[in-house]
Amino acid sequence: MIRVEWSHVQWSISPEGRSFITGFLVTSGGDISKSDSHTDITVNLDHNLTTSTRSRNIIVTNISTGETTKISIVQNAGMAVSMTIDPALIYQKVTGFGGMLNPTIWVGAVNQITLAETEKMYSQTGLGYNIIRMMVYPDKTDWDKDIEVAKKAQSLGAIVFASPWYPPANMTGTRKSAFDATQTKYLLPEYYKDYAAHLKEFVG
Repeated sequence: MIRVEWSHVQWSISPEGRSFITGFLVTSGGDISKSDSHTDITVNLDHNLTTSTRSRNIIVTNISTGETTKISIVQNAGMAVSMTIDPALIYQKVTGFGGMLNPTIWVGAVNQITLAETEKMYSQTGLGYNIIRMMVYPDKTDWDKDIEVAKKAQSLGAIVFASPWYPPANMTGTRKSAFDATQTKYLLPEYYKDYAAHLKEFVG
């Protein structure tokens, strides 16, 4: 930050030529009708990623007379950083990467992954994905819609996991969302055991 002290003058401030100075919070000020005042200006700089100290001038110009004053900004060299990588030290294990099957009940036959595309994505000679996610549809009659692709990915070594969005219609009630005015579905307590059996059947 720099302070421009002024009296009965209007002024502007700018960097001298191209520089690491990226801008000012205030670029002009002053008032010819006022005396003995000052303006604090924040100067924005690019980080110095070099190993050398660098400097640039800032020009403060009296708008009425054109008189200029130079202020030198000096920026210290960036700090050298050393890094040691120990491949034997593991902080978090990444199981793999993959994608999700677009639920057929949402998009019909559009944008579904074909068996050929699954081969490209999950084979070792393709993208090498190893995780695939699918929906547990609430209606059992829809369960076979994505099975073929999931089994293809699994045959190529993929981890398959399925996520239920909501229970079957006969097991749900609706209530107002805690966040807005929409109605949300929830599992009725009297169907807890039935829903557990429903999910277990999907796995089987």
